[in-house]
Amino acid sequence: MRTTSLVLTLAALVACDEGGASDPHEPTRRALLESFADSYYLPTLETLVTESRALEVAAGAYAASLSESDRAEAQARWVATMEVAQRLEQAQVGPAGLTFGVAGGTQGGEERRYAIYSWPANNPCRVDQETVGEAHATPAGLAGVDNLARGLDAIEYLLFSAEATNRCSTISSINADGTWAALEAEIPQRRATYAHSAATLVAQEAEALRAQWTTESPSFRDELVRAGNGSATYATANQAVSAIYGGLLYVDTMVKDMKLGVPAGLVDGCTETNCPDARESLFADRSISHVRANLEAIDRIWHGPADGTGFDDLLVAVGGAELAARIDAAIAEAETQAAALEGSIPALLAADPDALLPLFTAVKNLSDLLKTEGVVALDIHIVSVPMDND
Repeated sequence: MRTTSLVLTLAALVACDEGGASDPHEPTRRALLESFADSYYLPTLETLVTESRALEVAAGAYAASLSESDRAEAQARWVATMEVAQRLEQAQVGPAGLTFGVAGGTQGGEERRYAIYSWPANNPCRVDQETVGEAHATPAGLAGVDNLARGLDAIEYLLFSAEATNRCSTISSINADGTWAALEAEIPQRRATYAHSAATLVAQEAEALRAQWTTESPSFRDELVRAGNGSATYATANQAVSAIYGGLLYVDTMVKDMKLGVPAGLVDGCTETNCPDARESLFADRSISHVRANLEAIDRIWHGPADGTGFDDLLVAVGGAELAARIDAAIAEAETQAAALEGSIPALLAADPDALLPLFTAVKNLSDLLKTEGVVALDIHIVSVPMDND
């Protein structure tokens, strides 16, 4: 209830939780599971399906015309789709989540998130290599290419990069043997066609994920809300709650460190005063907008719907009202600091090398509360909580 949201290091569910029917807070945990599934995850996933199909259409129009107006429309549709995808980054539970630590065969973690958005494991050079090949010409062909060269991150590069050159080294075969140079006149068309094929696959992946949550038997939605009561995936309600909570910890290493700390030179990974080229959104320069969407997702998942149950309600129920108030304040402060930043990370850091420090500090405060006191108070069972020394 609202009261005023490489290798990923998301925490993974432990399959040995002791909570069960004797847990006095199980009704609240079950209400939280239903609120998360029905009021947050499924509506957000439905929006992703809608937006990704609109991106597919717009990318197709651009591939057919190569006009700047159609390119601008495809870019706008990418922005809208990515905004929704960023709100699911904190909800990598079930088929979209990590295989590690998740029980349950096809109803467990299948890492489907990576086929939609693979950052930070994306690779623009791989996209360039596929651009001079033929697999990108159709969705079926591109489906055989690894996730590093397709998905929303690849589409960003294909639609927003203004470079006529590629991102591979001079010793890469596409440069060393002259392949790229020989195809220079075809590159704009190839990139546009590639973007359309990749957008089609993203839309298909979003629809497949929706089917797993809704229409397959048993649906993952039912597996989640029936945890400990007929679910083949989760032995207890607390296991399922822990899986959702683990997704919130994306805010720690991924948002705090990789999206903010490394570009700002505040954590290990940057050897200069700052490293703006290490930011998330290199080509569309939407990095700060992505962080805003991540924080909004945490806010909504933490508080739940106005007429439903969130983690704050569970925390109050177990006697943690004071901690709940501190986490509420930390979420609000992080969102305030994110809202105060306008423009790209390179421009912000060029104007003020400490421009990201207030937001980094606010996100660190939030992530510290979630991964320490919150884990203990809510009896969250996870394999590992991402920790750091900063």
